[in-house]
Amino acid sequence: MAHTRPRPRLALCRGYIAQGAFGLAWLTLNARGWSIGEARTAIVELAAAAADPQFDLLASAWLAVASDSAGGY
Repeated sequence: MAHTRPRPRLALCRGYIAQGAFGLAWLTLNARGWSIGEARTAIVELAAAAADPQFDLLASAWLAVASDSAGGY
């Protein structure tokens, strides 16, 4: 069996957002392997696409505490 490289997290999340698969995009954001900077980009893009006021609150709260100095998760 050939080993395939996993798709970069941000590209995968953007693909799900483009398909309107917001739940899968959210699950991708909750997986390991993100830099904080890319996760910040992805959550902003997901919030804009989802246009859900409750998710906007969650995204805003996360963005308020997500520090690039943490490196990643």
